[in-house]
Amino acid sequence: MDGVCKLDVNAVFVPKHNPNLTFRTPKLMFALLSQLTHSSYRDVQSDLKNYNICDIGVSTLKDLAEREGTLIRASFNEQRSNILMKHDFNPDTGRPNNEAALVAACKNAPKSLELSKLAQAVQEFNKNQPGLDDKSNLIRSLRFINTIENSKELIVQIDIDEVLTKKQKFDRNRSCVNTPAAKATGKTRESQIQLNQNKIEARSDKKKEFDALAVSAYQNEHRNVNTAVIRVTWDGFVHVIKGESVTEALKSLMALLLENNLLTTRRLVFFMDGAKSLKSKIKDMFSFASYHIILDWYHVSVSVLQHLSMALSGTIAQKREHRSEVCKHIWHGNLQYAREVILNFQNKGIVRNQAKLQNLLNYLYNKQDELTCYALRKDMDLSNSSSQAEKYNDILVASRQKHNGMAWSVVGSNDLSSIKAAKVNNKLHIHLENPTKNQWFKVCDACNEVDLMAA
Repeated sequence: MDGVCKLDVNAVFVPKHNPNLTFRTPKLMFALLSQLTHSSYRDVQSDLKNYNICDIGVSTLKDLAEREGTLIRASFNEQRSNILMKHDFNPDTGRPNNEAALVAACKNAPKSLELSKLAQAVQEFNKNQPGLDDKSNLIRSLRFINTIENSKELIVQIDIDEVLTKKQKFDRNRSCVNTPAAKATGKTRESQIQLNQNKIEARSDKKKEFDALAVSAYQNEHRNVNTAVIRVTWDGFVHVIKGESVTEALKSLMALLLENNLLTTRRLVFFMDGAKSLKSKIKDMFSFASYHIILDWYHVSVSVLQHLSMALSGTIAQKREHRSEVCKHIWHGNLQYAREVILNFQNKGIVRNQAKLQNLLNYLYNKQDELTCYALRKDMDLSNSSSQAEKYNDILVASRQKHNGMAWSVVGSNDLSSIKAAKVNNKLHIHLENPTKNQWFKVCDACNEVDLMAA
């Protein structure tokens, strides 16, 4: 391609070096920021120098990412607060000020599938199953009625997950750092040393200030930086939200639903991995809305295997067979028969840890409201997985930040993930060219999901 230079395999291109180009050029800034969310600061600096594009220091690249990440977060949070206040929501909690009025408005939102239609769908499903004598392939319960929606056109699918990155230590022991020696001319460097120290203290104060805000939902003694990622889909539109905590991400989700008129006109379907913190926060934030929560099937099957591995004796292959026996009933929504299979392990004399077996029974009991009939959902072409949220965890955070030897401050981690989220949502170029016209929460055709391989 004429006039461009490829930095790496991620297909990010920048113009050939022009001495008149500065960081005020949106195209150059877009190329640099895109590259910084893929590769380390040193690798980007090396590529720019080796391809004779421009010679930019590592600290300059860090400052660029920090500055733009801070601007993106500030603009994003300001628009979120404005949207919430416009719809009479508390911008600090994300909850409505007049919940009674909103409950009445949400009564018109689509509900789960009607009982008569669900029974008909189950009957059709059972008729099409080969070998009717094998009842494990049949749906023999309607207890999951609240977790089957009418159609994809009437819902908003919300995949939510968290990702952790190693957290930096705030206070390091600098007693072993040697003081720079005086110059050969005899002139001391005290003024320069003091200036550098002031910069270090200012940056440290800034990081601590943002850390207190960003991890307000978590204890500061946590050793990881938490980032919540939400993927929202409806009518072919896809939007990605990242938050410094689950609470912050759900507040942004609420603003997105309000801005696009989805909160009172659609049923919200949350897919998650079963974490108690996620479930409790969703129930607290959306108690007035039409919604239901579904556990991701992959995490359900893994959890069953983990419990059985600790509870039963035998080889790994045998334990996988036992897992298949249990999961076959869970897949078809027959939790009662799954419990019977688990209890029957005692009669077979293969239980080595009764407490772990009881934990599995407790798991099925505690999660029964979120365990749906996955077989029927698949037959109706409805989703059973939150795998896309896992994928966006990798795109926004893990692929850049989760490598051996890496540790991040809350500020640094959120700078890069904020920039990446803006790029994935096709908002980064608007932010760089004309930030006043950027609408972070308004989704349209021009803001639809980009190709994951190009992200």
